Amino acid sequence: MALSLLPPANIPAYFDALKDKAMTDPSILLANRRPVESVFNYFEKPYIGVKNANGIRGAPTFQMETWSIYERIMAHHQIGNSTVEGFNSKLKNVPAHSSAQKVASILTENDRTYKTNHEFARSQNLRIDQAFRKSPQTATTENNRYLAVRNGAHGQTPFDHLKQLINHIHTPF
Repeated sequence: MALSLLPPANIPAYFDALKDKAMTDPSILLANRRPVESVFNYFEKPYIGVKNANGIRGAPTFQMETWSIYERIMAHHQIGNSTVEGFNSKLKNVPAHSSAQKVASILTENDRTYKTNHEFARSQNLRIDQAFRKSPQTATTENNRYLAVRNGAHGQTPFDHLKQLINHIHTPF
C-alpha cells in the first residue's frame, strides 16, 4: 500500500526494489518463496506492468495515475472514505428492530445534513473537507503524512523509504 503514496513515475523502481529485497532476503525466503513470488506476480501485471525480455515494462491494466494518491496528498485533499464511514456509523447506531419509518427518517436527516454542508462548502468555494474543522488528531495525522510524502526518500533506499511511508497509511475516521 505504501506504493500508492509515491509519485507514479517512481512506483516501478520502488516496486522492483521491494521485490528484489523480498526475493533475496533469507529470512523471508526460508519456506516462503512461492507465496512471496505469487504476491508480487499478483500485483505486477495489473498495477505495475510486466517487464519483457529487454527489461521494458508493458502498460499495467490500471494506470498508476489512477491509484496513486500522491497528487491528492500534495493538494491536501481528503484521501479516506470518512464520509462513507460516518454514514455507516450512523446506520449502525439504529436499533436493530427499528421500523422502516425510523430508518427512513434517519436516512433523510443524514441526507439533509450532507446537502446543507455541501451547499455551505460550495458557497465558500471549498470542498466539504475544507469547510469543516478536522479534529486535532486527524489534522496532525494528515500533516505528518503530507510531510513524509513531500520530503521523499532523503538518501534512504527505496525499501527503507517504503517502510517509513507505511506509518502514514492509516487514516483515522
